[in-house]
Amino acid sequence: MSKVQQRCRNHSFEVLRTANQQYGGVDFFVIKARLPAHGLSATENWCRDYQNLCAEYGRRPTGCGEDRAVEGGTNSIPGRIRCVSEYNSDPYINNVLGCEPYVRVAEVANMAFSAGALSTNSFGFNDCRQTLCQRGIHESHWSLTVTSFGRDGTGDRTVHTVCTGYAEIYAFEVNRTANIQYEGIDFLAIEAKLPADGLSATENWCRDYQNLCAEYGMRPTGCGEDADGLWAGTERLVSDYNSDPYTNNVLGCPPNVGVAAVANLAFSAGAAEQRSFGFYRGNLADCQRGIYESRLGLKTTEGAFAADGTGDRIVYTVCAGSVDIHAFEVLRTANQQYEGIDFLAIEAKLPVDGLSATENWCWDYRNLCAEYGRRPTGCGESWAVEGGRHVHQNFIKCVTTYNSDPYINNVLRCTLTISGRVAEVANLAFSAGATRGRSFGFYSCQNWCKRQIQRTEKGLRSTEAVFSSNGTGDRIVYTLCAPSSVDNNECGSGNGGCAHRCIHTQSGHRCICPQGFSLMADGHGCEVDECATNNGGCAQTCTKFPGNYTCSCRQGFVLMSDGHGCEAT
Repeated sequence: MSKVQQRCRNHSFEVLRTANQQYGGVDFFVIKARLPAHGLSATENWCRDYQNLCAEYGRRPTGCGEDRAVEGGTNSIPGRIRCVSEYNSDPYINNVLGCEPYVRVAEVANMAFSAGALSTNSFGFNDCRQTLCQRGIHESHWSLTVTSFGRDGTGDRTVHTVCTGYAEIYAFEVNRTANIQYEGIDFLAIEAKLPADGLSATENWCRDYQNLCAEYGMRPTGCGEDADGLWAGTERLVSDYNSDPYTNNVLGCPPNVGVAAVANLAFSAGAAEQRSFGFYRGNLADCQRGIYESRLGLKTTEGAFAADGTGDRIVYTVCAGSVDIHAFEVLRTANQQYEGIDFLAIEAKLPVDGLSATENWCWDYRNLCAEYGRRPTGCGESWAVEGGRHVHQNFIKCVTTYNSDPYINNVLRCTLTISGRVAEVANLAFSAGATRGRSFGFYSCQNWCKRQIQRTEKGLRSTEAVFSSNGTGDRIVYTLCAPSSVDNNECGSGNGGCAHRCIHTQSGHRCICPQGFSLMADGHGCEVDECATNNGGCAQTCTKFPGNYTCSCRQGFVLMSDGHGCEAT
């Protein structure tokens, strides 16, 4: 058993995700967790486990409010009062969860996580009589109401709950910071101290690192773009933890040597390689609540916090870039109708280096329009919608990946001269200035969405007159956004009900999950894919199914009694 497991064995919840969320004027800390397969609490009962789960984050469990759980309350009963007196339930929440609280807990969890929480797998304290607080989770369903764990042990074991109050978003104690440039890249260098127990404030240290940088309006970083695919989980650091890979690979991979060099420039001395970290690997096993167990996710902190917990706990890291969602400098905007379609026309300036703020200019264009509650556009439905007369996958990708609105009655057409139509609209809006070579909309998104504007000539058609191949030009461009942000786009409202990422398609939408998770049967929620990490512990074949997984063996072998190993017949 690891040191983190030893420290956290006062509850049996496997925490999957956490978030702060306000509901009914009350601050809650929301937790998505998984119950153990055996359904047994780590302590004398599940009421105590729930108390300890919240206490681990410096919070209190909750459920029924003061009118039901406080002596003298209008509808108070001894069992509900005992949740407060024995298990530290916080009743002073203005009764916003009701009593029984599971329906409202599900509402709070879905606000925090977009989707996945049901009234049948969301719980808070209801009645804590001794006969209702048991070691078996099914036998405790009237105290922790409701956990969807059948008498026979069936169920997907995923549950949602809340603790009162907001939790800290990172466990670093910042000692000092400094802005420093290193090999042409601007960084924020940070010297910080780890907590004595080595535990993150959120679900893991990768999230804590993200939150640390976000507090300064920056992004975490580590291995650069050349590392994509080098290690399993690298993409997950970017997609789930907002790591900035566009640092010209100056930190190296692993990044700790480069981080130490940056920190020593900023602080003169003190940053050794074994106490300097950036993002390195992003598998689920690499992002843990224990700092030592996260030494490959945040590489590395071993010199500050050893396996036995010794060390002075002083670490160094860097944050990179801003959290800007696009690199356009907007100069002016105007509403303009053109052939019956209401557009938002935009005049903007490209950055000197010609680089997008996100992974490519197609995303930047999408984000530019989203900032105004609108959608990017370009080729119409005849070209960019399945079944159209001139449909092509190059045009469809602009819709499915970058949220282009094709439902504009084809007024911009879809040829290499699409920029001419965009220029016409912009000139109506701004009187003069827009030409074909500096006016763009989406055209071909299949292989033409790049970070360099010069290489995006057919993705955003066209900017060639304002930013030539040698970087010259005045950088003034014109574009359009379509009139609606959510019309025909199910992702525009509540993320389409998706727990992670919603992809707009011509037929509606589809949900996808981050690496290490699989889509649930409802098509919206995400659950841990045990088979994605160490093959689920299976010796041969791991098979994932909703709520669980199973190991099996090839012909000539039989499954051993531990449910994971295989032995020859």
